[in-house]
Parts: sequence; structure tokens; C-alpha cells
Amino acid sequence: MRLLPFLFVLLSTAAWAQPAGSCLLVDATEPVLENPEPEEPELVFKGFAAASYGINFPQPSNSRSLLRGYALDDRKLKLDGLNLDFEYGLSGDNQLGFRLDTVLGGSYPRIDAAGGLFRNPYTGYSNTDFDIRQAFVRYSLDSNFSIDAGKFATHVGYEIMPGVDGKNPHGTPAYGYTFNPFTHTGVRINYNVSEQVSLLGLVVLGADNFQDTNKSVSFGGQVNWHPTSDFSLIFNVLDGPERPYNDRDRRRYYDLISNYKVSEELNLGLHAFTSTEEGLAPGGGIAWVNGMSLYLQAQLAEKFWLNFRQEFYNDPFGVRSGFAAHYRALTITPEYRFTPDWAVRMDIRFDKASNPVFESGGRNLDYQKSLFFQQTLKF
Repeated sequence: MRLLPFLFVLLSTAAWAQPAGSCLLVDATEPVLENPEPEEPELVFKGFAAASYGINFPQPSNSRSLLRGYALDDRKLKLDGLNLDFEYGLSGDNQLGFRLDTVLGGSYPRIDAAGGLFRNPYTGYSNTDFDIRQAFVRYSLDSNFSIDAGKFATHVGYEIMPGVDGKNPHGTPAYGYTFNPFTHTGVRINYNVSEQVSLLGLVVLGADNFQDTNKSVSFGGQVNWHPTSDFSLIFNVLDGPERPYNDRDRRRYYDLISNYKVSEELNLGLHAFTSTEEGLAPGGGIAWVNGMSLYLQAQLAEKFWLNFRQEFYNDPFGVRSGFAAHYRALTITPEYRFTPDWAVRMDIRFDKASNPVFESGGRNLDYQKSLFFQQTLKF
């Protein structure tokens, strides 16, 4: 949530003409192979790197802003992540392939790491600088149907884990990304019903779990409607017990994602979600979290972009952010792209909360302002 990419198949035909003045010879016809050998898949390598420097105002006493996800460190130059990805045979008819997606750095691994792999599955603590984001095998029956087994990126959300699959419009992540799932471990089925509709279903150990902490599984699904190459509407669901040693209380998550490419220079996006958690409200009731983010990306010159995000995030029981509060955040990001794969950008961010959830000099504050500089390179 993570934009999901669209798959289009281009079909071309070639017309053969008899050269002028030549004779058509019957015995000159080239033989046709009835069962041509399929091409052997190649191992594909992709890479992505990002480095950043963030400044928060006022400055947090411990130089960390825990609500910022990847941008948690204050006044510290760091390598956010070096993403190295290896893929083999992920498409084709009757094809078996795999994907290994790794990341090294001071930001991405510490946030993305799944419980039981590079994070303690019970305490949630992680201080790793390395993570295996995705590691799965895939069987492709044809171009419309495939099955994945292993660890893979979540299907929910507008923003995604930055890397070879793409980067988000902003360097600092939205609350709706930071406190929602990153990965799942289990089985996933992908099915293209038509050129306009695709479906996804999964059975997993839960959200961000590599090691199961209860005796239940979670179920997820997606309906992706993309009537044109410029517009998509996606509905996601994830349902199951998520807390350790608890097989009874369920977490239910639903979100709606829309993306509209108005023109080559303007793109609009929407992410709206709601989530409930049984047993976490006072008296053992149902706690809830919801939110909405609006995105605008505008190309103002050949290499210059200006991106906007307005977010509303409501966590009245503190079950996701750790604080019972309602949040508003506006992020403005000018971005300069030296090439399509190499860019520099700066987030100008303003956060406001209904309760004093930010800290500086021993004082609790209900606001924070930030500058976040980042360079990204895809190779």
C-alpha cells in the first residue's frame, strides 16, 4: 500500500507481402515447428538505494520521533535502505519461479521486519539492519493464474515498501502506512478475470508474522478494477486474530484505493480505510481505527515534480500508534529527477494531534514540523 502496478499484454501482428517481380514457389515454404521449445527464464537482478537526513521542529529530546516510521531519526544522515532483488520465472505458462527480495540499511529493515525473522515475535523489538522482505516461490499456470507460497508484500494500502517495485510520492510515510501491515507469510492466489478485473486471495499467519504467535490464520482478499490504463479502484480486506496467544479476538481491516491519471503531468490518489480490533476497547469492547489520505502529484517541468498529501488518521483507543489521538498531517514534496531512476526530494511536513503525543525538552506537544531530505536511485 502500499500503488499496485497494472499488467497489460501488447499483441502485434506482421503482414507478409510478396516482393514485386518474384515468383511464388510452392516448395519454398519454410517448415513450421509444431511444438517450439519454450524460452528458458533468466535470473533478473534489480536494485534500489535511498539515503536521507531529517530535521524535526522542535527537536525531540532523544533525537527520535517514534510516530514517523522510516523517518524516525532526527538530525542523522543515514542509508535508509539498499534493496537487492532477485527474480526467476515469475511469469509464463506452466512455469515455476521464485523471488528473493532483501534490504540492508538503517531505516527500512527496522520498520519492515516481520516477527520471528528479524523481530521478536512477542515483544515486537527489532534493531536489525538487514531484512528479507520477500522470499516466495510461484507457480504460474498461465498469464492469468498463479500461486505464491512464502513471504510476500501486503496487498493493502496505497503506499508500498520503497524499493525496486517503486517509491512513494513522499519520503516520510503516512500514518496509514506506518501502522498497517508490510508483509505476510502464507499462500497467495492471483487471478486475472479479464483485462479490467483481477482478484487476489490469501491465507497467512497474520500481519507481519513470519513465526505464528497463535493457533489461527488470517484471510485476505482483493478486487482490482482497472477499466482503463488511467484509472483503478481497489478494495482490500484482511481478517483474523493477530495478538499473541489469542485465537478469539479478531482484527478486521478494509480499505479502498483509487488512482486516477488525469494527464501525463497530473495524478490523483485516494486511500481510505477502517479497522476494528476485538477486546481492546474499555470493558473488552471493540476498538477501531480509521483514516483517509489524499494524494496529488504534479509535473511542473521536464524534471521537476511537486507532490502533496493530506492525511487524517484516527486512533481514539491508541491500538495502532500507541497514543489515543486524532492526527492530521500535510506533506509537500518538491522532487527533482536527474533521470527517471535518480531523484532528490525534500518533504515539508506539518503534523497536528488532538493530544500531546510529540515531545521536546521534556515537554509534551500536540504538533511537529519536519524537513526530510532524501536521494533515491534505482539500478
